[in-house]
Amino acid sequence: MLKVIPQSSLYRPFHDAVPTAVYTGQSALRNEPLSFQFVCLTEDFVDSAGDAYVSVETNLPYEIFEVRQVSVMRPTYGHSDPYYARTTPGLYPDPLTPLAENRRIRLLRDAALTLWVTVNPGRQVLDAGEYTFTLSVEIPEIKAPTPQEYVPAQKVSAPVTVRIIDAVLSEQELIYTNWFHCDCLCTRYGCEMFDERHWELIEKYVRLAAANGMNMILTPCFTPPLDTPVGAERMTAQLVDVTKTADGYVFGFDKLRRFLRLCEDCGVRYFEHSHLFTQWGAAHAPKVMGTVDGEYHLLFGWDTDAIDPDGEYADFLRQYLPALIAVLEETGVGNRLYFHISDEPGLAHMEAYRKALDIIQPYIKGYHLFEALSNFEFYRTGTVEIPVPATNHADPFIGNVPGLWLYYTGFASYEGYSNRLISMPGERCRVMGLQMWYHDIKGFLQWAYNFWYTRLSEHPFDPWISPDADSYYVGGTSFMVYPGADGPVPSMRLFNFAEGIDDMRALAYYAERAGRDKADALLGRTLPGFTDSVEAHGNALRYCPDEAGMLAFREALCDAIAAL
Repeated sequence: MLKVIPQSSLYRPFHDAVPTAVYTGQSALRNEPLSFQFVCLTEDFVDSAGDAYVSVETNLPYEIFEVRQVSVMRPTYGHSDPYYARTTPGLYPDPLTPLAENRRIRLLRDAALTLWVTVNPGRQVLDAGEYTFTLSVEIPEIKAPTPQEYVPAQKVSAPVTVRIIDAVLSEQELIYTNWFHCDCLCTRYGCEMFDERHWELIEKYVRLAAANGMNMILTPCFTPPLDTPVGAERMTAQLVDVTKTADGYVFGFDKLRRFLRLCEDCGVRYFEHSHLFTQWGAAHAPKVMGTVDGEYHLLFGWDTDAIDPDGEYADFLRQYLPALIAVLEETGVGNRLYFHISDEPGLAHMEAYRKALDIIQPYIKGYHLFEALSNFEFYRTGTVEIPVPATNHADPFIGNVPGLWLYYTGFASYEGYSNRLISMPGERCRVMGLQMWYHDIKGFLQWAYNFWYTRLSEHPFDPWISPDADSYYVGGTSFMVYPGADGPVPSMRLFNFAEGIDDMRALAYYAERAGRDKADALLGRTLPGFTDSVEAHGNALRYCPDEAGMLAFREALCDAIAAL
C-alpha cells in the first residue's frame, strides 16, 4: 500500500522511520518561503525497488527536492542531550537534490523516501489568502508473469494548506556570515584559483548563501590564516596583487573589485576582510604572495614577526590599508567591510593582539573590528570593539555588549544549546533565530559554509561519503552545502537556519506594531521556559523546543500579525 505523509520542514525523515505526527499546513507572510516535506512509503513491490512519478497541483511558485541520506559515523562528540534526532552511527537525512525533470523517483520497499518542497523560494510578494499544495505519487501498473508479482496502478495524493498572511517581512537586520572557502572549491572541482570556472562556481555558491540569509562574506584579500598548522600553508587565495618595488609596495585590486561586485549582485551587503594576523595568537603574518623583480613568491608568512611595530610587515600594512580603504570608498562598500586581527585569541594572546591592534588601528578609523573569542576581558579593556563569543560562552556578554554577535562551534552541541549538526532535529537549528531576536543579537558567525577539509586542512574529504570529515568532526560541523556536479546542493540545515532568520524578521514586524512587550509575551506563552531560560537553565542560550512547540509558536505569531 502506497502512503504519502506530509511533515514539517523540522522533521528528520530517516529511511527506517514512519512519522506519526499529522501535519496539515502552516502560515507565512507574503514574501516568506515556506518549506514542508512528503514522506513516501510502499510495501507493494515484489522486487526491492520500483519507479513512481510525482505530480503537483498548486497556484504557488515552488521548488521540489529529494531528501538524500548520508552516512554519519560520528553523530556526537561523545556527550549528548535529549535534543538530538539520533545519536548512533547510521544513515542521516540532509542533502536536498533537485527532483529529476521527469519527476520520477525510485521507491524502496519498506523504506521511506522523502520529498522536500519550498513554496515561494524567490521571495515574491504573494497575494494574501489560503492556498492548497497537493502532491501526488503514482505507481504505474506492474505486469508480471505470476499473480503474486503483479502490482496494480496506484495514485495517492496529500494536500497541505498554505495560509499567506497580509503582511511583509521586515528587512533583515541580522548580519550573518558563514566562512566561505575559495580553496575548497578549487580542490573539489579541479579548477585554478580565480580562473573563469572558479568565478562561475563562486557566484553559484554565493547566490545560494545569500538566498538563505547570508549577507556577509569572508573576503580573501590574502589567504585566510585559518585552520592551518604552524609552518604549513593552504592553497593561495589572494584577491589583492602585490608588487614590491624599491620605493615600497604597489597593489592591484582588480580581482577584489570583481569579487565585491559579484557578491553584491548576488545579494551580499557586508564583507569581512581575511584575518590580518595568524589564528590563535596574532604573532605571525598571513600568507602574502607578491612579485619582486619579476618573480612571484612568498613575501610574508609564518617566519614573519608580524607584531614588531618597526618590522617589514607593519610597514606593509601601513601602505596596504590606506590603499584598500581608498578602493572601498571608490566602490561604495566603505565601512560595510569589517576587519579581523586574529581568530579565537585567548587571554595568553592579549599582549600580542594589542600590539597588532596598535599597528592597524590608525588606518581603520571609522571601520569595524570584530573577533570570534570567548573571554570578556577583550571587550572590557576596549581591545575588541565587537566581540563574537561562542554560544556556550555568551552569558557574560549578553546584556553588557551593545550590538553583540554570536558564533557556533561544533562543541556547543550538548546541554540544550542550539546547533546545526546533521544529527540534530530542525527545531534545534531554527530556534537560534528566536534566541538572537530576544537577546538583541546584531550578527552571527559560523566558521564553515563549505569547508571540505579535515582538521587543520590536513586533506580534503567528500561530504557525500563522509560528512563527518573522516571522523575528524561530528557530521555537518564544517559545511552547510554539498558540492554538486555543477554547483552547490543545499542541506536541510541551511534552510532551517534561514527559517530562524525569517522568524526574527516576523517578530520584528510584530514588535514594531504591537510593541516589544507583546512580542516577548507571545514567546513566553507559546514556548514555556524560553523567556526565563537564564533562571531555568543557568545560561541564556540553553533552550530547545520540540517540533510541535516551534510550529505552534510560529502559527501563533502569524495569527497575532493577522489580527493587527
